[in-house]
Amino acid sequence: MLGGAGFRVPATSSLAYIGNLQFAKKLNQDYQQFETGSIDLNLGIQFKQDNDVYSLALQDDHFYVDDDAFRHAYGATVQWQSNFDPFNQASLYGQYSKLEYDDNAIRDANRYVLGANYAHVFTAETHPVVYLGAYYGQEDTTKTGVKFLDQSIYGLRAGGQLTVVPNWLAYVSAGYELRDYQAEDPAFLKKRQDNQYDLTLGVNYPPARNWFIKPQISLMKNDSNIGINAFDRTTMSINIRREFDW
Repeated sequence: MLGGAGFRVPATSSLAYIGNLQFAKKLNQDYQQFETGSIDLNLGIQFKQDNDVYSLALQDDHFYVDDDAFRHAYGATVQWQSNFDPFNQASLYGQYSKLEYDDNAIRDANRYVLGANYAHVFTAETHPVVYLGAYYGQEDTTKTGVKFLDQSIYGLRAGGQLTVVPNWLAYVSAGYELRDYQAEDPAFLKKRQDNQYDLTLGVNYPPARNWFIKPQISLMKNDSNIGINAFDRTTMSINIRREFDW
């Protein structure tokens, strides 16, 4: 289950206030004790100058497992986006998050992420769009003696969309993330390394003005040299969205 609301309120011709609130709940067919939920809040400002858009947003995220508080993350994101022409767009962003775990304080950490994205629109009748992205992150624990939880993060993303029939938009995205831990895990006597792969396929259909229905399927595989951290996950969802233009 997923729900939320967002807003963009112009203050001047170049400045706007932005924000959104989103909540999600994932239900498992089996092992309900591992069901997760989240509540995410973002508030910020957006400044437009010619073809460039600058954004600054504060974030506050709560993550739950089996309806119990698991992690609190808060921080900020800055982004520069440039529309070079009607067919090409690029962006750079940086993010800082403070991670606090309710019942596992040794995992408390500072997380830093830098990334870049590029998108291109083709002129074919199906209006295809492709995008590429890359990011680097670093997560450093705030406690002493737990350096084996520190990690470097490297990620790549790619995807695209096109109109398959009138009003039906198909999309696909794929990603890869490498998480390279910085010290030997004392329980397994090796440095942990995870390779995560994900693939999402879906369609977006507007049954009526300002209404959108989006069924999708997502596949994820996490390979780890420490076996208990390896898993496969399949998620199917249907999102229904109503947009308001006041």
